[in-house]
Amino acid sequence: MTTSLRSRFAQLVGQDPSFRPRRVVTRGGHRVRGIFPSARFKRSMHWESGLQWDLVYRLEASWLVADACTRPTTMNVTLADGTPFGHTPHAVVMRRDGELVCLECIPSKHLAKASVQERLAAIRRHLADLSVLFLVVTESDLNLPITRRNARMLTQALRTARPDERDSEDCVQLARHRPAVLTDLAALLGTDASLRMLALGFVYADMHQPLEAATSLTYTLEERFDAADFIYTK
Repeated sequence: MTTSLRSRFAQLVGQDPSFRPRRVVTRGGHRVRGIFPSARFKRSMHWESGLQWDLVYRLEASWLVADACTRPTTMNVTLADGTPFGHTPHAVVMRRDGELVCLECIPSKHLAKASVQERLAAIRRHLADLSVLFLVVTESDLNLPITRRNARMLTQALRTARPDERDSEDCVQLARHRPAVLTDLAALLGTDASLRMLALGFVYADMHQPLEAATSLTYTLEERFDAADFIYTK
């Protein structure tokens, strides 16, 4: 049986895979505000803040992300002075190259606090010892209206019910004709199917530009063509 991403991460950080963190996801004690039904990852994704809401949409629309889950488990971390604390990551993703990435959504104004910097440094050290990349994402990464809109369009396309054979047939047409702009792809496959091809990673477009009729298409993936381009950061 295939090990789930949540169980894999729990075992990696030394936690029992059956353990589930409390439904408190911020230091202020706020509870989960919403559940995002992921069509790509076939699970519910929890979000508490606007930044986390943007994050799950971007992960859903990202070709680079092979799997993702929110609030995977609570890790036991130690500060530099030896003080222990528990930390529940906002999300953990597995990239298509197999690398695990932990993601933490924090408003940029909070990053100047010494206590926050100390905790983040401890988390980064802990995860680095486990060969897990740790990334902090702020509103500069997530509050991008155009990319947010594009991600929502691709997410909606992924939720379109259709047989797998249709996707395979569309891939054949796409490979045969290789349209150069979105309007030509839509004329070939239809609007919804065109967005599905983008969401499934069979063709790419710049996610920092509006998806519209004249949008250029490419068949080679680059960072700007991925809705979660911040995950490429090293």
